[in-house]
Amino acid sequence: MLSKSSTYAIRALSLLAVEPRSEFRPVSEVADRLGIPSHFLKKILRSLNEQGIVKTQRSARGGVNLARPATTIPLWEIVLALDGEARFVECLLHLPGCDDANPCPMHAFWSQQRRKIRRQLQDTTLAALASDIQSHGMRISFDQL
Repeated sequence: MLSKSSTYAIRALSLLAVEPRSEFRPVSEVADRLGIPSHFLKKILRSLNEQGIVKTQRSARGGVNLARPATTIPLWEIVLALDGEARFVECLLHLPGCDDANPCPMHAFWSQQRRKIRRQLQDTTLAALASDIQSHGMRISFDQL
């Protein structure tokens, strides 16, 4: 459902929310901790920086940090910044012209599921995700198996 960019971003920003620091965290450290290719994560973080979701700094003490409190960053904002709304409006079967007036066989089901997923992403903040990770021992990396 979500692109690899969005899933990597949510995992990386969740780590920043779970382990907040006042200083910038090296991108390579975040990438290594989560098993994400560093060059790909840098590209993702550049996009999120442009959208004001993270702040980045290039220097010996540079890296990445959240641009604002995790309580003010819904997952929907992250997904929207990287993927746009296309995944939430396109036909599940990728049929052109699929809409309420000209539905595919999966249209009604998929429309309902898209609304639920979108609402969940809009209602869930990074802070809520971080809280779930900490209180329920949920994992965001492969090394937590």
